[in-house]
Amino acid sequence: MKKIISTNQLFICLSIIIFFALFLCTGIKIFDDFGPVSEERNQIDAGHIVWAYITGDNSHFPDLPPLEEYMNRYYGQGATFITVLIEALFGFRWDVNRVWKIRRLWNFLCFFAAVTCVFWLVKKRYKSYLPAFLAAANLIFVPRMFPEVFYNDRDPLFLSWLVFSFCAMRLFLQKTGWLTSILFGIVLAITINIRMFGFMLIIPLILILIKYPAKRRWVITVILFFSLSWYALSPIAWKDPFGTIVTSIVHLTTKQRMIDTQGSTTLLFAGKYFPEQALPWYYLPLWILISTPITLLCLFVFGGISCFTKKGNLNKADSFWTIMDYSLAAFFVLFIVGIPIIRPTLYSGWRHFYFLNLSFVWFAVYGLDRLLKSQNKWLNSLALALEAASLLVTAAGMIHAHPYEGIYYNLLFRNSAADNFERDMGYTSTLECLEYLADHSPDQKIEVMNANAFIPFSLIGLSKPVRERFSTIDWKTQRVPMKYIIFNYNNQQGNSQSFPYYAPVYSIEQNGTKLAEIFERTNNKLLEPEQCVDEIYSSHNNDNIQFILSKDKDEIWTGAKQHTSNETLTITMKDGIRLESIEIFPGDYAEASEKLRFYTKINGNSDWEELPVEKNGTNGWLINHQPCKYLQIQSAAETDQPWQIRQILFYGE
Repeated sequence: MKKIISTNQLFICLSIIIFFALFLCTGIKIFDDFGPVSEERNQIDAGHIVWAYITGDNSHFPDLPPLEEYMNRYYGQGATFITVLIEALFGFRWDVNRVWKIRRLWNFLCFFAAVTCVFWLVKKRYKSYLPAFLAAANLIFVPRMFPEVFYNDRDPLFLSWLVFSFCAMRLFLQKTGWLTSILFGIVLAITINIRMFGFMLIIPLILILIKYPAKRRWVITVILFFSLSWYALSPIAWKDPFGTIVTSIVHLTTKQRMIDTQGSTTLLFAGKYFPEQALPWYYLPLWILISTPITLLCLFVFGGISCFTKKGNLNKADSFWTIMDYSLAAFFVLFIVGIPIIRPTLYSGWRHFYFLNLSFVWFAVYGLDRLLKSQNKWLNSLALALEAASLLVTAAGMIHAHPYEGIYYNLLFRNSAADNFERDMGYTSTLECLEYLADHSPDQKIEVMNANAFIPFSLIGLSKPVRERFSTIDWKTQRVPMKYIIFNYNNQQGNSQSFPYYAPVYSIEQNGTKLAEIFERTNNKLLEPEQCVDEIYSSHNNDNIQFILSKDKDEIWTGAKQHTSNETLTITMKDGIRLESIEIFPGDYAEASEKLRFYTKINGNSDWEELPVEKNGTNGWLINHQPCKYLQIQSAAETDQPWQIRQILFYGE
């Protein structure tokens, strides 16, 4: 007898298919909207380094270090190596921009598959489409995680493969055999290859051994295939697998990042700046509290309490769901309690722990299901209405904020978070600034300074012809008067930033908070050398002194080959010039231009007196004494490098 599908069931099925189709199409459309982050370039390089190690051929990537010397060698490439294989099919001829897009698309497709797997698991458990749909929707509409699904191939990708691990576990328990054992072992290996956090899956394996004694020999088979697969997927471990595991765990549980960065990084957290290696114990809990939708938090708390006060135990007939409950609860407690105790170096909010969103959604749906099954009709309707309103408001806010939906704070903290916590942690807004300059700058070669904006990494988001228009340098090592500055406001307080000799021309804001800003160099009070300089003289190598006044950036004046403290530049200004400030741009050696002293005198026959000046930006000095017809500059630096000056710019009237 054929089973007849009711109109209501058909409508529900079509609605769910349309929802997933829209999600898939949306992801494919927007996957390259988000600006590149530094890890993306590093991970692209890591994939190429692993390829060179496996094949013994580094001819395609001669500038990359060997695997043993690579900084990120302990981050596995097993889950994303398919993108390297695709590159190899085309002879590694693709531009980095296309590689970047392919990897992003793959990351998203993994997440899409994970969401469908969560839908499948919840549908199996509750035998209803509604909780399954709500679980999928809640996992999608986590605003802070959503953009990272595309560009972060470590943390959300780890969440995706964690879901795949539980699905493989379900199949293994349903129909235990060689096929499901091999599948389970391989999926476990890929999951742990992404992040060593995956070793926490030993918890559900132990629970399986407790509940299913008859399957113990098959669990050994799973572990065997896991070990072989992990070893095959981890080239860094081929010479010393146990040493690699130990070192990787040490990196996770110690302040290794602080060692790598020499402890030089400070982070804005709760309105204060903390050294990265000395963040307060509540760093992770508070980040979760302020950046997770309120409804999801409340349902998670209610669902978690309900699950372990009303629910049965491991003696249930189908205890897979209980195994998942205990495992996901253990993951959450393990990290919320363990991280403040171990105190490893934390940074970038809580992105390394986004896999905990699986715990949030799992128990939130459990709590919501309890409410929907309540005998109180009003409670049923209220719970469903609040959940629907939360999802709709969150989705609408994400659409409105796109592509900056990841800079999210929930309603309790939205008005106070901007100046108390980091903003654009991935520096994704830099790409929009570059695109603006590419569209609006009349220059064929666009000179832009990098001010906290990670421009070198963001450039991979542009096509090669556009990317090659840009010439960039870090603002702290500026050698030439660049036309533009891109400044990112991450880790900054307030919405105001200024650079001497520059004016803002374009800014990016989200909820009244600036994310990034473009500054353009102004010629306000800039004097041409022929207008203001009567004579310039150097005590050493005076033959090339005119290079200092030249606009040719390749012409550099160089003093004595070994710098001496009695080297001086003497400038006589023309009559009627009121000198207000100067900029001195160093040559290839900057050390001798960092410590300068300035002197002046009343007339040509009087003695030199030290001139009080004030540093103005990276290369500028404000001249506080007016007028200043005679100016002498002396380098007080102690260095073996010669004093070099590329250009001096004069400002005044």
